[in-house]
Amino acid sequence: MFQSFRNQKRWLMLLAMILIIPAFVFIGINGYSRLNPDANAIAKVDGKGIQPEEFDAAKRNHIERIRVQQGGSVDSSLFDTPEANAAILYNLTTEKAINALLQHHYINISEQEAINFIKNAKAFQKDGKFSPELYQNYLAATGKSDEQFVYELRRDLA
Repeated sequence: MFQSFRNQKRWLMLLAMILIIPAFVFIGINGYSRLNPDANAIAKVDGKGIQPEEFDAAKRNHIERIRVQQGGSVDSSLFDTPEANAAILYNLTTEKAINALLQHHYINISEQEAINFIKNAKAFQKDGKFSPELYQNYLAATGKSDEQFVYELRRDLA
């Protein structure tokens, strides 16, 4: 039996190469993708890639925000157009660029400053005093939590 292997050495080597080389190529390409996390990035901001998963999450958040604002159901197929995707990507890249700029310049607004801003905002005052009811109604209408609104306000103020 081993004699037949010795006689057919070239054919066996060719068969082994046909089976092994594509496996190495596939593993190599797959391994390279894991080493470079930005390989699948759909956009880059400040040297960091925006992954498709992050874009999908932003799209879901956008649809959910509109659904809460409309007070009912929204047809999500309206957001499957290239124009809607471009607008969502533009908002995401703009947000990341602003955050990167704030980080590079060490600009930060404290949580207490944001809370004081909310308490002094005329939109949340009733008879010259802060009204928790007006504030809660606003949060309910926008579909945001108190922490989320304070975070966004801190970023916007910065």
